[in-house]
Amino acid sequence: MTTPHNSSERSALVLGGAGFIGSHLVEDLLAGGSRVTVVDSMEYCYADNLEAARSSDRLTVITADVTRPDWEVEGHFDEIFHLAGVVATGDFVARPTAALWTSLLPLAKLLRYRADHRPEVKLLFASSSEVYGKAEVHPQPEEYVGHVDCIGPRSGYDEGKRAGESLIVGWARELGMDCACAIVRIFNTYGPRMTANGRLVPTMVHDALKNASIAVNRPGTQTRTLLDVRDCIRGLRKAIALQHPRPINIGGVETMPVRETAERIASAVESRTGRPVTLEWAPEIDADIARRRPDITRARELLDWQPTIPFEEGIERVIDYWQDR
Repeated sequence: MTTPHNSSERSALVLGGAGFIGSHLVEDLLAGGSRVTVVDSMEYCYADNLEAARSSDRLTVITADVTRPDWEVEGHFDEIFHLAGVVATGDFVARPTAALWTSLLPLAKLLRYRADHRPEVKLLFASSSEVYGKAEVHPQPEEYVGHVDCIGPRSGYDEGKRAGESLIVGWARELGMDCACAIVRIFNTYGPRMTANGRLVPTMVHDALKNASIAVNRPGTQTRTLLDVRDCIRGLRKAIALQHPRPINIGGVETMPVRETAERIASAVESRTGRPVTLEWAPEIDADIARRRPDITRARELLDWQPTIPFEEGIERVIDYWQDR
């Protein structure tokens, strides 16, 4: 994989760049003038996620599985974002080994690439709030080590992210580096292009528009904080620029029970379509997380970052997206 490089422009590599967060990041990078190379298997995303970005002659899209032994990083990049992952709960429960290897195998190659060829390149690893597991501390600061079942149904994804962070800090210690790779722990993020395959916001919007009903997994009191993808992208861009040696939480600050989320989505869809949307109970999800909320003090202090987009505004964009689809 070789990308032509003009020394006067910045270049970025985005693993998982055709995914939900990745595609929004790609558009933001292109808008800033960067040349962008995307590597994605296209297995866990919608095929048209990069439709708007493909009009740019500064975009290169490579369909490849970054977990394969023959995949290597080649060429010149100023920034590399590792967003590749098996991130939907149903997917990583069904394919736990794929979830684990997708975090670890390309990360090892990225760290070697930086150490061997490009010590000045900036790396970012998209970790997850899943590293905290069924947290017993609320909200979760980055110093909290979590409460994770290493052999449970979520373990492939959870432990892949945790091991990825361990690999990064271990690599830095061994090589005497201040920071081998920026680590961002992303909490529940939503927006257009997120797959409606059980993921909270898009599935609720999709079902409300198509079936005029929303399934709420019992007990409905489990809480989430929801972050608009545009705020998430701002956080990622700031974090990769800083290259801080410790993990940084990026997430929303408004705690919302799942049932309330469904009610607010139902109300927004009713206002748009003029037809009532009903809520229906669904079985409790195995090993579901009851409470999750980030402590974003580190992001505020180091990145000058905090969420700015209210849920009411963000959800309208998701409804627009699903009405168009």
